[in-house]
Amino acid sequence: MSALKGALPAIVGAANAGEDFQIDRSLRFNSADTAHLSKTFSSFTDINVGTISFWVKRSALGSSVIAAGWDGAVSYSGSIQFDSTDNTLIAVMGGAAAYQFKTNAVFRDLSAWYHCVVAWNRSASAADKVKVWVNGVAQTSSDTGYQSWTSGNCQIWASNSGNRIGRGDADRYNNLLNGYLAEYHYVDGQALAPTDFGKFDSDNNWNPIDCKDNLTYGTNGFYLKFDDNSSSAALGTDSSGNGNTWTVHNFTASAGGSTTLSISGYSNQLGSYPLSNVYDGN
Repeated sequence: MSALKGALPAIVGAANAGEDFQIDRSLRFNSADTAHLSKTFSSFTDINVGTISFWVKRSALGSSVIAAGWDGAVSYSGSIQFDSTDNTLIAVMGGAAAYQFKTNAVFRDLSAWYHCVVAWNRSASAADKVKVWVNGVAQTSSDTGYQSWTSGNCQIWASNSGNRIGRGDADRYNNLLNGYLAEYHYVDGQALAPTDFGKFDSDNNWNPIDCKDNLTYGTNGFYLKFDDNSSSAALGTDSSGNGNTWTVHNFTASAGGSTTLSISGYSNQLGSYPLSNVYDGN
């Protein structure tokens, strides 16, 4: 099983393959502090083709934004978030309509770390325009609206200052995240697969891999490791090489105390691991 320890705890990947990859840090979002990240983007490699990959542990149920944007010229903003009513994961392309993918699976386990990959490609066949995987497993959608997305730009990110992680776009709505994020990648211009970010070990447990050097991030792509605690601002540092650093709001860069967390994989296998060095939103 992947080991969770350390700040993110640290998530250790590929443990049975002799090529361990450890995620050392996570960033804790506390809605009471309005903790979130913001970013201004300009032109994209291809705004209508992209992939977002992240590890998340929820600390409360309800609507929780992972990514949100809106260019201000269309009716619907875009987002990746947990639904407020049934705790499914939804990916909204936005534009003239929601063009939404809504998982049939629900994610209510507050002790679990989930690895989520959302990939989109407006030019793909209807069923492949939006794909979602959790812990390496392809998700099905109860909403087929995304299959009608044939025109208009994806709004998950936008060419303006309204892009947010952990809060609704341009602060127009809250839906603040309560939880932890780690190993956050955005690849601009490519719809990738979960195997670009993780792999199953010989026990069929999903693990992270060291993927940075194998990815071409594109113009606005970024990689947030949350591992620089030299200042609060440094928590938003982009490690992709693109310099697409995010602005930090209401976080304090400090090491958290050691604790113990029970985690569950997608197969509901449980384990208990020590945690430390969580960077807090307070």
